[in-house]
Amino acid sequence: MMNNSSLPQLPERSLTSQGVLYRPLQDIEIYVEDEESKAFYNELVGRLTDAELRIKSVFPLRGKLKLLEECKKFNAEHPALFLLDGDLDWVAGKEFPSLERLFVHPCYCVENYLFCDQAMVELIVENTGTLTRDDAREKLNWKHMRQAHVGPLVDLFIDFAVAHSLYPELPTISTGIGALLKQKSRKTPPDLDIDKITYLRNQIYKKVVDVKGKDEYEKKHQNISQRVRDLGDSCDAVSGKSYLIPFQMFVLKRFSSQNINRCSFIFRLAKYCRIDKLEPLKEALLNEVIRRKKGSSPE
Repeated sequence: MMNNSSLPQLPERSLTSQGVLYRPLQDIEIYVEDEESKAFYNELVGRLTDAELRIKSVFPLRGKLKLLEECKKFNAEHPALFLLDGDLDWVAGKEFPSLERLFVHPCYCVENYLFCDQAMVELIVENTGTLTRDDAREKLNWKHMRQAHVGPLVDLFIDFAVAHSLYPELPTISTGIGALLKQKSRKTPPDLDIDKITYLRNQIYKKVVDVKGKDEYEKKHQNISQRVRDLGDSCDAVSGKSYLIPFQMFVLKRFSSQNINRCSFIFRLAKYCRIDKLEPLKEALLNEVIRRKKGSSPE
């Protein structure tokens, strides 16, 4: 059986040609960063625009730099939008290139849209087969989980963003969630270790202060912290892909001992998550289609 890794790949110079082939079938071309995100992106965008736009597929461009490069040189009149993850630059409040067709997600990355109690309740019900939605919602206790477990990650990512701004050579998100976990036994899923998170935050503080000084660190920390606290959802400052998705997988494992396939898990979250947070993306897609149609209309 041929696996995905053995399938032939398009050369990089031909990546945007995929959109050209699909033009008769859809109203807008959507380009994204990662190939592994294609399936759940299609699900999200399909749910978001089902009644207004024909969208058959999004097109991955193999990374942030490639996406920005293609966005800069894209000159076709057909509607197109290039979707970029915000990452630590967004958390830190840095400016992005002013490109007409570029849409920067108003969160760390696209996977942040999947951090959703509604989706988690559905997956718990499906995986257990014994709990009602009300039971699952009560046992999940989403509000407490966010405050007690994810709240410390928000503080950590504020520190990550400070380091990214003042001392970009310092490893931050590359530390990975695995280094911040504890596990009571082999039979139970891991959980976040608050002591490890605190230790990492202290290490970041010391290393940045050694290079930039305490005053500059605290000034930058105050600015970024205020920016994050002003977000509609402070969890949007945490990497959905690298931290929130694994965390949600650990939560689901507490309800069911079934093995969880990451790609399937993410797709199912995309199927059930609330889509109200994606309204800015929907507006950008519709505006791009309207703008191009006006531009091609005869005077």
